[in-house]
Amino acid sequence: MKKYCMLLILALVLSFSTGLSANVHAAGLQENTIFQDLYGVRRSKDMTVISPDDAVNHSFYGLKIGDKKDDVLQTLKPAFRLMYELKAIGPAYLLSDVVYPDYYLTVSFDDNDRVSMIVYQENKKYHIMTDSLNS
Repeated sequence: MKKYCMLLILALVLSFSTGLSANVHAAGLQENTIFQDLYGVRRSKDMTVISPDDAVNHSFYGLKIGDKKDDVLQTLKPAFRLMYELKAIGPAYLLSDVVYPDYYLTVSFDDNDRVSMIVYQENKKYHIMTDSLNS
């Protein structure tokens, strides 16, 4: 009798744990989307743009489209430093790259204060030769 009770308990425990692990695995697949982080290849192009329209999910130094505005500065530390909070052209942060100061990162936000676009580009300086123009 004890033998049958033990087998019954073992069967119930196994069926319960199998169902539980299947639910956890299915939930994990939904939450754990793979992102290709473009921080390592940031200087390979003139400009890197990450938008919701990308076919492959991208991130930049761990920052992803849809992240909360409150988490942006913490996520990008220590690689980026906040220069300005832009309000006139739409809510956005302008951050400077600590390693490459001639590059900057613009993080734009939607109406719900979520990241809607990430742009990394070189700060190109144009010098106008005024002496040759005045002659």
